[in-house]
Amino acid sequence: MRLLSKFPVVLLDLNGTCMFGGDRFGIGEDFYTTYCAIGGRRLSAAEVTRYVRACYEGMSRAYADPQCYEDFPSLTEGLQWYACPPESELRLLEQVFTLHEVGAVPAWAAAVLRRLASTHKLALVTNIWAPKDAWLAEFKRVGIGDVFRHTVFSSDFRCIKPSPRLYHTALHGLGARPQEALFVGDSLRYDLAGAKQVGLATVWITSQPRPHPSVDYRVASLRELETLAA
Repeated sequence: MRLLSKFPVVLLDLNGTCMFGGDRFGIGEDFYTTYCAIGGRRLSAAEVTRYVRACYEGMSRAYADPQCYEDFPSLTEGLQWYACPPESELRLLEQVFTLHEVGAVPAWAAAVLRRLASTHKLALVTNIWAPKDAWLAEFKRVGIGDVFRHTVFSSDFRCIKPSPRLYHTALHGLGARPQEALFVGDSLRYDLAGAKQVGLATVWITSQPRPHPSVDYRVASLRELETLAA
């Protein structure tokens, strides 16, 4: 029996699940080229890098703090609190940050999502720090703008997974009960612990599987979900 046949509803994480190549904030990342490409002129390369990295590091500290799960700063607040850039440059720096946070949905993942959407009610439950517009644009680019019947982006709610609020919002948006839904994600801490807390069955996407109380099933890739046995 296929696992998917047991659940009419599938809730999905995004980064590391069906979107990849995002969160490009490593040392040496070229934020200045992005800044110039969207019309920035006033700041130097060193200033752009300093502001973006200060925001990223400050929000990373908040992200790791359980006290912030239910009260997570917006990207605007993150830049203002942790980087303190000139007010006149705030919107451009938000765009730079967004373009380095958003990833891409590969063709194979888009195909899996379209097939799943033909048989199941799908909802997205994802942690992002920037406003969601760039992610919606990526969905449209790869032809999956209509596969999710409900989308829950954490930046709309000022909280992050594992907050139960986000999972409950997705279920409510689909008119579903927890026992009807399967959650698929790649992070034990942020995805699966929260999903299990609200009573969802869970699938962990991982290349290094190990037993964990928040995990019911394991796959190496979203590709395997369609054939996973119950």
